Amino acid sequence: MVVLRPTRKLGSVLPTSDALGVSTGSLGDWYVNRVVVDHQPLLLLVSAASLLPIVVRATKVRDLPARLPEVVAFRLVRLRIAASLIESERREMMAVQIATANDRSVIGMMVDF
Repeated sequence: MVVLRPTRKLGSVLPTSDALGVSTGSLGDWYVNRVVVDHQPLLLLVSAASLLPIVVRATKVRDLPARLPEVVAFRLVRLRIAASLIESERREMMAVQIATANDRSVIGMMVDF
């Protein structure tokens, strides 16, 4: 399972629950924020464990929990991570729980990005 933690900007689009889940994948929780670059809405995703950033277009934001394993896997392939590690991470991410953002240091890093 993976915990997706949207910022307040996305709170109405990705409603959070108060259930306390723990991410079981190597990359830990994923934080997501909406940013606009050159009039283009984007989503910035950041892994809490590694601070790996991923930028995707902000289309179908409500479908992000279902798309998250593929988005992360695609990025890991581009980084030339071993296929067995990518598949393991993808399996761990098949169940996604949405919770409130709680790590101010990761949010600070997102601002720096």
